Amino acid sequence: MILSLHVNNFINREKNEETKQQEGKGIRLRLNLKTNRRAPTLGSATTTTDLTSLAHGVQSLVHSTVPLGKCMDHVRYDLAQMIKEREHWKSQYQQNIEGIEIAKKRTEKTLDPMR
Repeated sequence: MILSLHVNNFINREKNEETKQQEGKGIRLRLNLKTNRRAPTLGSATTTTDLTSLAHGVQSLVHSTVPLGKCMDHVRYDLAQMIKEREHWKSQYQQNIEGIEIAKKRTEKTLDPMR
């Protein structure tokens, strides 16, 4: 009796440690089997309903992620366009700065004889 309590405590601790390690790591599928119940066989109704519910869940997940994927494609396109536009405005800025410097030099040359 005492030995079985120690074994159960050890098993519970191991399960708790595994649960703590697996928290937040992807998708976990777990099949709970009680010791007094038989495991469902491949052709049984419970396995079929489990697989059907799993298939519906996966299908629902895929349907909900498709719009996200399309949105991400648009974000990439928009980002490329914004980078292209930024480069355009940077070159425009540099041209204007050069134009201002040329205008300043011309103005200085023009004003030098008047000083």
